[in-house]
Amino acid sequence: MTLSRLLGQETKNQKIYQVRGATLGDLRRIYGGYTLILGVLVCLMAIALGVTLTAALSVAYASPLTQVFELAYGIQEEVWLVGWNWRILLMLGIVLVAMTLTGVLGAKNTKARGTKK
Repeated sequence: MTLSRLLGQETKNQKIYQVRGATLGDLRRIYGGYTLILGVLVCLMAIALGVTLTAALSVAYASPLTQVFELAYGIQEEVWLVGWNWRILLMLGIVLVAMTLTGVLGAKNTKARGTKK
């Protein structure tokens, strides 16, 4: 939805690019790059927000969580909710690859919905 609106509002810029000699393939690469950059920024912001909120919750509830884990599982260590393992990194990698493929393969359809050819 956001991308189709972005491309629909960019008709003036598209015409300027074409007047300056850009081909349709060049426009696809330009807006595919925009899509990829937008997706990567959204992904990075989501990761930063998630890690920040998890760290805040971990700091706020470290003592009660430690007590619960001691009573339930016999663990004598402080509980920290922020951590990385191979599953999380694999999911992030899959998301980044899927975003890249979506941007590259979806660049062929740069026409916004509801507009005439």
